[in-house]
Amino acid sequence: MAVHTVFIIQAALLLIFSTKTHSQNAPILINCPTTANYTKPSPFATNLALLLTNLTATAANSPTLFSTSFIGSTYGLAQCRPDASSSDCTTCLNPLRFLLLLLLPLRPLRRHPLRPLPSPLLPPPLLLSSGQR
Repeated sequence: MAVHTVFIIQAALLLIFSTKTHSQNAPILINCPTTANYTKPSPFATNLALLLTNLTATAANSPTLFSTSFIGSTYGLAQCRPDASSSDCTTCLNPLRFLLLLLLPLRPLRRHPLRPLPSPLLPPPLLLSSGQR
């Protein structure tokens, strides 16, 4: 009887902890303030391009698939899922790096936990922040 109970508890724990939750698939949340604009070329735009290049390379080559960095007052974090390969991480981060540079070259990005991304098509690996106001 005790062995049967232990087996049921183990099976229940395995089921609970192996089930994928909705939040695991949720995109990262960022807020793009509309009040801050930068002229082209700006130190922020230059720092952002350098930061994204650095983050995509270091995160994909890190054993944890995670990297943080800063250039000037521009801060960033790149992270891939821990079950991804280095190649998959690079495949995911590189297009996003170019997409961010095309779509958001003049505004800083700030993480805000309550506001989702405007597009569900963007993958969740990059978090960027700027100390500029």
